[in-house]
This record gives sequence, structure tokens and C-alpha cells, in this order.
Amino acid sequence: MAYATNGLQPHPEWRQLLKVIQPQIETKKSWTYEELNAIAGCDIQSDHGRKQFYIFRRHILKNCRLWLEVVIGLGYEAIPASGHAAAAMKRVRQGRRKIGVAKAIQQYVRIEEMNQQQILQHAQVGALIDDLWRGCNQTVRAIAAVGSAFKLELSPESLQAIADAGPPKVVVTKPSTFGISMSADALRAMSSPKPKPKG
Repeated sequence: MAYATNGLQPHPEWRQLLKVIQPQIETKKSWTYEELNAIAGCDIQSDHGRKQFYIFRRHILKNCRLWLEVVIGLGYEAIPASGHAAAAMKRVRQGRRKIGVAKAIQQYVRIEEMNQQQILQHAQVGALIDDLWRGCNQTVRAIAAVGSAFKLELSPESLQAIADAGPPKVVVTKPSTFGISMSADALRAMSSPKPKPKG
């Protein structure tokens, strides 16, 4: 679908979104995809349009302290201040899932195709990802506890899922994967140059 600009649309498109929507933000709380497309002069759901919208949304967040949350199939809406914690928690869960994928990519590998230097590097990365995974799990459990204590607008299902997040399971399938389950500190010590003996 083509969008008529009449030669007047400033570029990049996020500036036009900011110019039109920021003055409306205190009175208008939702915008359909059609409205956003017309304002920006591009398809907000395309790769380019989505990138432009995300830049605009960051400006609205910093300038107006409002978050525009997606309404699936419709557009975006400005959520109330009380909803920011739930929106933030949603991103934490998304981040945790991505760390889980990173951990799986690192863990399930054809280690027999690596040389010793590559194995050591792989093990170091794995230990750091494992530390990140453990820290993330501890953090989301703490957030769940805070959410329960202060009755934040997190669904009971979300709180339970976070609270049930257990420690990561490290599976060592072969002796050749020796380094994957070692701590980051131990691996750093292994890779550090050893002092030469005196005399």
C-alpha cells in the first residue's frame, strides 16, 4: 500500500509521528495502525515502519514518561502509570526467554569439531551465559515477590510462572565438554597467563 505524502512529510518518519502525536498525548490515549500509517506516511507494521515507530516511542517514553503498548491487531495505546511495572515485567520475561535460547545454542554443540582453543573460548562464553541466566532467574523471582507484596498489576499466572522459575540445568553429555559447567572465575583463572617461576 502506498502512502501519499504530498511532499510535506519530514524524514525520518519518527519525527512526523512525534510532531503530530506528542501534542495529543494528554487527551488522546490510543492510535490505530491506520492513523499511525497516515501520520508517518509509511506502513508502521513493515520492518522500516516498525523501526521508525520504536524510535518515536522511545522519545515519548523519555519526554512524556508514557509507554505506548501494542494492542494486537488494532494499534497502540498509552498505558497508565500503574501499568508500567507490568509492561516492564513483560520485557523481562522476553529477555529471559532469549537468554534461555542463547544458553541452549551454546550448550548443544558439536564440540568434537573444535580445537582446544575453541573449546576453551566456548566454555568461557558458556560460563558467562550461565552466570547471566542464574542472575536473571534470581532477579525475576525478586520482582515476583515485589509484585505480590505491592499488588502490582501482574497476572497471577505471570507471578506464578516467575516464582516457579528454577535454577538452570547444566547437562554435561561428554567428558570433552568439561569446561561448559565451570564457573566464570575458574575459567578466567585458567585463561590468564601463569606467572613465570623466579630464578
